[in-house]
Amino acid sequence: MRKTELHITILAIILTFNSLRCLGQVDSAITLEGVEILSIRQSAASPGSKSLMINSSMLDRFAGGNLADLLAAETSVFIKSYGQGSLATSSFRGGSAAHTAVLWNGIPINSPTTGQVDFSLIPVNFFNNSRIDFGGGSSLWGSGAIGGVVQLERKAEYNQDLQLNVSTQIGSFEQFGNQVNLSFGKKKYAGFAGIAYRNAKNNFPIISKVESSNTLLQRHSSFKQLSVYTDHHFRVGLKNTLSFHHWSMLNDREIPPTLLESNNQSTQQDASHRSMISWLRTGVKTKLESRISYLNEEIAFVDPKAQIDSKTGFESVILQSELQYQIHRGHRLIFGLSETYTTVQGDNFSNRPRQNQAALFASHLYNSKSNRFRTNISIRQELLDLSFVPLVYSGGLSLTATDWISFRIKASKDYRIPTLNDRYWQPGGNIDLQPESGFSQEVGSDVRLSNNSWNFSFSPTLFNRLIENWIIWLPSEGTWSPQNILSVWSRGSETTTQFGFKKEDWVFTASISTSYVVSTSQKPMSANDQSVEKQLIYVPMYSGNGNFSIQRNNLSIAWIQNYTGYRYTASDHSDFLAPFWTSSIHASWYRNSPKLNTTLFARINNIFNQEYQLIQNRPMPGRNFQFGLDLTFKHKSKNA
Repeated sequence: MRKTELHITILAIILTFNSLRCLGQVDSAITLEGVEILSIRQSAASPGSKSLMINSSMLDRFAGGNLADLLAAETSVFIKSYGQGSLATSSFRGGSAAHTAVLWNGIPINSPTTGQVDFSLIPVNFFNNSRIDFGGGSSLWGSGAIGGVVQLERKAEYNQDLQLNVSTQIGSFEQFGNQVNLSFGKKKYAGFAGIAYRNAKNNFPIISKVESSNTLLQRHSSFKQLSVYTDHHFRVGLKNTLSFHHWSMLNDREIPPTLLESNNQSTQQDASHRSMISWLRTGVKTKLESRISYLNEEIAFVDPKAQIDSKTGFESVILQSELQYQIHRGHRLIFGLSETYTTVQGDNFSNRPRQNQAALFASHLYNSKSNRFRTNISIRQELLDLSFVPLVYSGGLSLTATDWISFRIKASKDYRIPTLNDRYWQPGGNIDLQPESGFSQEVGSDVRLSNNSWNFSFSPTLFNRLIENWIIWLPSEGTWSPQNILSVWSRGSETTTQFGFKKEDWVFTASISTSYVVSTSQKPMSANDQSVEKQLIYVPMYSGNGNFSIQRNNLSIAWIQNYTGYRYTASDHSDFLAPFWTSSIHASWYRNSPKLNTTLFARINNIFNQEYQLIQNRPMPGRNFQFGLDLTFKHKSKNA
């Protein structure tokens, strides 16, 4: 780990030095207007789907924070967190953590060993063009895109003044965060380099169930996170763009005891490195996009009490290529190939397992002349170690009926292959597991009304999904082993309501999201199984959030309200976690000038000091405070 940390530090210094060199190399040629380049598959994913862009207001409210906190507060996605700075995973529409595909510039970054992504490790301010797609997307994005897709991207900004952004945050329980970003753009080049560091003692008050003292401070719960990110885009001629991306993260955290433990000395260190080179060629009727990427991840877990000192790591090489062809006005065809080769090593693998995934997919998109009617049909066939997995497909339709109302409908067959842990973990791995697969459907509408002073939108969605061969680990002859035994039916509704009003210097906005999810097991796991037709554990049936903000001139105040309903912690519903409300307030003041932008912000989380848990016996912090300062220095380009 120390060698890796040294390598990252050296890399950060090199990136910053190279970025500063560009200060004296500002292109004085006549600037061109910025062109937004969407990936080929992103354009194919939209018809019929519900999606949400992570906008600048959300990023500002969570400056210096992580994606888990943003998703929990601002969206209907349920985040299952083990505590501040600890593992945080997602559940879309009653799915498991492995049913969310997380994409970085189009490639999946889910761990091939667990199928999950820890959202607490993703800094929000590295990405300015991210979005969330709800529902099944396996035909386009592959294994695991059953519940939803989170896409992480940073938009290339050409012809931009050189900007140096320095941000610092402090907070309760000895929280500190610092981030430095450098962005710059010329006629044919756009670049970004950033480094972020966060740490916290995390010693908030708790009420232990085993200690004699009424109130204690959370112990052995500190964490440190270091992230380095860089993007470089080069325009080559009129048709080609060559890009390089790199993202490294180091995380060192102590794992605190539960409320049923008096102490715990477990620690975990995570290190990940992701690099990618991509090439985009745009013609009159064709667009070709290819990328090659290398992913490396290591996890070291130590538990002195249990005498565990375990190390697990994997390496993946991913090759992707996509071709889009305009066959007729309004009609486009997309073809794609992908190849993923993964090796894993660790103390719980008897040898060094290898996995090869190859896939071929195709899509047809239609846009009417008025752009009011759009359709998409996609199909995908994947091979896992030269064996066919289920053929998957999807169809979506979007119809703009009038200027103020539109409708969407989508149906898909989706799948998830077993993880490397599921197949090869010793003891217990099951090489004979089948992929999870099933069907999902959704239908929704979007109502939008506005005039010069106000706007209103309302977006309801109904969804339905049945997944067979759901993998679950069960005890068998003293050893836990995964089996294709569950059949899970998920259905429900989501709504998003937004309202904005402006009068003179005053701007008022309100956004309310609700989620109703019924996710039940349809088959018994044993003769005496009491979980059939009962809500899955840790899936709230009701949840929602609201955001209300007022802005006048340079001052903005936002109130964020969240509700999480009952979550059962036993499959027979004999135990549960109580529902809870949390409230937060965020205030910011900014001042912009030609050479310097200044932002000050303050945030109070859990204002009413609500006691709550997202995971049983894993306490969450009460009322806490955050303060921050953000400075952006700008260097104006000089015209010739």
